[in-house]
Amino acid sequence: MAMDSLNGPIMRTSKDGSDGIPGRWRATRLLATVLALASCAAAAAVRSSAAPPAAAIPAAVSTADADGLERSFVDVADRVGPAVVSIVATTTYVMRGSPWGDESMDEFFRHFFEIPQMEQRQQVMSAGSGVIVTADGYVLTNAHVIGQAKNIVVKLLNKKEYKAKIVGKDDDTDLAVLKIKAEGTLATAPLGDSDRIRVGQWSIAIGNPFALENTVTVGVISAKGRQLDNGTGGRTARFTSFIQTDASINRGNSGGPLLNIRGEVIGINTMIYSPSGGSVGIGFAIPINIAKRVMDGLIKEGRIIRPQLGIAYGPLQPEVAKKLGLPAGQGMEVSGVLKGTGAEQAGLKPGDIILAVDGKPLREREELRAIVLAHKGGDTIRLDVQRKGKRIVLDVAL
Repeated sequence: MAMDSLNGPIMRTSKDGSDGIPGRWRATRLLATVLALASCAAAAAVRSSAAPPAAAIPAAVSTADADGLERSFVDVADRVGPAVVSIVATTTYVMRGSPWGDESMDEFFRHFFEIPQMEQRQQVMSAGSGVIVTADGYVLTNAHVIGQAKNIVVKLLNKKEYKAKIVGKDDDTDLAVLKIKAEGTLATAPLGDSDRIRVGQWSIAIGNPFALENTVTVGVISAKGRQLDNGTGGRTARFTSFIQTDASINRGNSGGPLLNIRGEVIGINTMIYSPSGGSVGIGFAIPINIAKRVMDGLIKEGRIIRPQLGIAYGPLQPEVAKKLGLPAGQGMEVSGVLKGTGAEQAGLKPGDIILAVDGKPLREREELRAIVLAHKGGDTIRLDVQRKGKRIVLDVAL
C-alpha cells in the first residue's frame, strides 16, 4: 500500500483483480459494514417513531355549501333584477352664435344691419340605472344621472318603457327620485339597513353598465364610512360617507342598487375610482339609510331641509389630548358657534371638546356630521363635553 500525500491511502489493484487484502480481513470488513448498516436502520426507526404526525389536510368546502352560496346569488338576481331599471335622460342645449363667426363683430354691424340670431339645438343623452322602491312607481337613482334633463325615460327589464316625472333631486347627496305610472304592480327591491353592514360581507351590484341590461357583479364590502375629497370625487356628494366595494361597477351602473346577500338594498352605486376610466375594484355607494331620508324628504316636500348643529369644529390635536388626559384620536374641539342655533342656545362654547354624541365616542371628523344628518330638523342630540377639565352633558336641538 502506498501513501498519496494529498489523498491519503490509495488501494492498489493486483493483476488478478483482487484488492490485495487477505481473506480474514475481507470477512472482518464485511461484518463491520453489516453492523453499521443495521445501526443506521435502527437509528432511522427511532427517528421515525419520534417524528410528529403530519398535519391534517383541511377539509374542502362541501359541494352542498358551494351550491347553497350559489343559490343565494341566483335568488338575489331573480328577485331584485326586475326592480332594477335603465334610465335614459335627454337634455337639450341651445347654442347661440354669430353669422360672422365672431360675436365681437355683432355689435359693430348691429348699427347698420338687422342681424338674425343664429341658434343651434343639440340633444345630449346620458344613461344610468335606478331601482324601484315602491310598488306605485317611485324610482331611486343618482342626481348626476338625470342632470338638467327634462325628458327622462325609464325602461324595465320586461322592455316596457315609461316617461318619468322628476319628484326631486339633491345634488349634495347625489340622489334623485323619479315617478313612473305603470299598469299593474311593479317589482320592488327591499331596503336594508346600511348601519348594520360589516366589512368583508358579500355585496352584489346590479345595473346597466355600457347599456348591458341587468348586469350582476359580486364582491365584498371593502370599507364603510369612506370619506372622499375633491381629488377622489367627494364633491359629487359632499354630505355622504360612502360604502366601498370591489364588486365591479362601471359607467352606467350609477343609480343602481348595491345589495347584501339577502337581496336588501344597502347602497346606491354612484362612482368609481379609476386611473383608466374602467373598473379597478374600487367603487362607492351611497348608504341606503342616507338615501331613505333624502327620498322621504323629496317625496313629502320636494326638497331637503337639513338639520344643523351650528358649530365649527375639528379634530383634537394629539398634544392637547395628551395634556388633557384624553384617549388619542378621540374628541372634536369647537372653534366657533353660530348665533341663533341650537348649539348656542344649549350653551356650547368655543374651546369645548365634544367627546361623544348620543353615547357614541367621536374619533373621526365626519362622524359628527353623519350623526347630525341622520336626524331630522327639530330632533335633539346629547353631547358629552369636556370644558376646562370638567365633564358636562348638553342637549342640543337641531
